[in-house]
Amino acid sequence: MSEIICKLVNMRIKKYQCKHISTHDILLFQSYYNSNPKVYQCALEVLTSFPFSFPEKVVLCKMEKLENKGLLEVGVSLRCSYLTDKGKELLSSFVNVKD
Repeated sequence: MSEIICKLVNMRIKKYQCKHISTHDILLFQSYYNSNPKVYQCALEVLTSFPFSFPEKVVLCKMEKLENKGLLEVGVSLRCSYLTDKGKELLSSFVNVKD
């Protein structure tokens, strides 16, 4: 997580775009949110709060793009979305590359 914060501090972005939010971060936070009943913050809340501070509109746009790619499945809203099999496979490939 600290490498993400360092990356954000060094970016100094004036206008945030979807490309500035990594697919890995969305999938990781959303997976953690869905698998732990005691966690109340989904990817949207995490990425819009400090230290990330992405605009909510940009995070929702990125999540919508991931839904269109078949990585997230939406039940009631994007906020409550969960990973599809394709999303879980991609997330596990990210984890395996880093190990």
